[in-house]
Amino acid sequence: MKLSRREVLVSATLAPFGLTATRGLRSEGDSTEIVFFSDTHVSTGRNITENREMLAKIEAFCTPEIVINGGDVTDYGWAEEFDEYDALLKTFPWPVVNTMGNHDVRWSPKGEKIFRERLGPPYQRIDGTHATVLVLDSTVPLSHWGHYSSVQLKWLATELEKIGAERPVILATHHWVGRDSVMIDNEESLRQILKPYNVILILNGHGHNDLLWEWDGIPCTMNRGLYQGSWESIRFNPEKQNFQLLRYTKESGALVPILEKSLTDRRMTPVLPSLIAEGKISGSYSTYRVNSGPWAKTEGQSVDVPGLIDGRNVVTGRIKGRWRTEIITQDSEVFDAAWTLSLGGEVMSHLVERDGMIAASALDGSLSLVRAETGALAWRAQHGLYCHSTPLFAENRVVVGSADGMLSSYAIETGELSWQVQTEGPVYAGATFAKGVIVVASGDGIIYGVRLSNGEVLWKTPMPGSRTAFAQSRATTDGKRVFFTAWDSHLYCVNPESGAILWRKPCQPRTFAFSPAIGSPCVAEGSVWCVANGNGLFRFDAKSGEQIYEVAARGDKFGHSSAVWDGGRIYAGGLGDNGSVWGVDAESGKVEWECRTGSIIYDSSPSISGDRLAIGSVASQLNLIDKRTGELLGKFRLKEGHFLSTPLLRGDRVYAATFNGELVCLKLKK
Repeated sequence: MKLSRREVLVSATLAPFGLTATRGLRSEGDSTEIVFFSDTHVSTGRNITENREMLAKIEAFCTPEIVINGGDVTDYGWAEEFDEYDALLKTFPWPVVNTMGNHDVRWSPKGEKIFRERLGPPYQRIDGTHATVLVLDSTVPLSHWGHYSSVQLKWLATELEKIGAERPVILATHHWVGRDSVMIDNEESLRQILKPYNVILILNGHGHNDLLWEWDGIPCTMNRGLYQGSWESIRFNPEKQNFQLLRYTKESGALVPILEKSLTDRRMTPVLPSLIAEGKISGSYSTYRVNSGPWAKTEGQSVDVPGLIDGRNVVTGRIKGRWRTEIITQDSEVFDAAWTLSLGGEVMSHLVERDGMIAASALDGSLSLVRAETGALAWRAQHGLYCHSTPLFAENRVVVGSADGMLSSYAIETGELSWQVQTEGPVYAGATFAKGVIVVASGDGIIYGVRLSNGEVLWKTPMPGSRTAFAQSRATTDGKRVFFTAWDSHLYCVNPESGAILWRKPCQPRTFAFSPAIGSPCVAEGSVWCVANGNGLFRFDAKSGEQIYEVAARGDKFGHSSAVWDGGRIYAGGLGDNGSVWGVDAESGKVEWECRTGSIIYDSSPSISGDRLAIGSVASQLNLIDKRTGELLGKFRLKEGHFLSTPLLRGDRVYAATFNGELVCLKLKK
């Protein structure tokens, strides 16, 4: 076979390493291969031709035993996009194992449900001839960030134990692991599980780059999106007991080997020297990082540990690809730990409290009621699927929605189930209570009015039809009307007795999945405020819906964090690297102060008590701010876990729950 000039040059470059580029050569004999591509981003009418061309290249070059798509199968998780993907694979001769990506679940309330029904389980095991492939699910419902659920990690540990320490294992994950920028908050938990086993390769998506790196001795690879012209083949050679990783790019037009590695050189758990002694990082380590910060060099010298904040700090050091992690607990002059309670599941919703009882829903499908003073669990109820919905206290009940489309009511005293209402979509949103009626918007695009006393559905009101006709935030009320923001970027005002939409106002000039109104509205003194993910803080007249003003922020933008009214001022967190929080004059919309916490804020919103404000940051950081001046009074790092929920500040105590599955109570010293 004649090679092009480019392929001749590529082959010459690889020759010193004993590697050669291949073109149109199928795997033969017992050299079984696995094909990996990622980020197809199939949309309605977009990326179809480009993906089809690359699938044809795979068919021409390979005879794979297993084919894996590393996630972001679709662009928005819409049913029509899954139809397009089905059509794309119709003539492809091999079945494809699909990894769930954030684009498959981020902008579609039914995205995860459709994925499971059409493409199979989000995490699974596939036993090949020469290696076992474990596909992991790193997605978080309605979120950009990555996380491995506690349930999934238990499954992974069990499967690896069954597989044993000798057999080669390949992992596939959408969000990457082991890079400078941390996407998965509990990647260290994954690393600890993998250490005793023969993991020979980790396949990563999400980053849209052709990369090869090492994580604790494990090779990691990433491709551009398939539609961008990049994919890989893993070819096993049982005689040599090794494998080759080859990458195809549209620029090279060839399968170029980028890695050759033994199948039997199982990583042994190394005995590494202590990372930290007397507050210094040992110069034995070549590079180190603190928490999720950037890697720095030691230059062979012991260095002071920089960048510590109050609470739990994770310090990691590397020696030639081997890793060691140690925890440094920094004493705080602001916070004292009071108690910690394991909730069993990750918390993404907001904490709420009434009469000394805290309600917390979790992604394991549980609802817990906890005594605020002692941390004692009063009761825990279990749903079938995860709870993203913020609980609501209403008279003698606590009401919560769940991803199985259920709205459930429990007796506060006993936790006994009072009633359930089945909707046709996941109930991500939090309900509100007005005039004896529970009002909530479901992922099916319908607003429900339910009688609190018995669960009778009094009315159903469809939202104007669109792919973004659903809500994820808490509704609120002024006692007469109910207000909620929706993914169609509108603020709704609804009559709780009849379900009539009294008015519906746009929060941004465009109606697009990237600019929904995610944050919950707040209502006071005849006005309602909300934020939208297009850098807008809006004020409307509560009765007429007339827009009074729109305010944009500088630097970070108004985004997902909800607006909170207190004493004539609006408080809200931003979206950006500064981790900004603002205090805004409610009457005029003038920004009076900005506090930069230094850590990215996502869904977490302000909780206010007295003169203080508490808000969470993604990197496990709790922030305490003087609400009068915007001064940052203190920050405290919790055990690792994305901090997307809203904390609860009550007097001298602050309660916080994150993706680490713990509810923590901290007492303020000052």
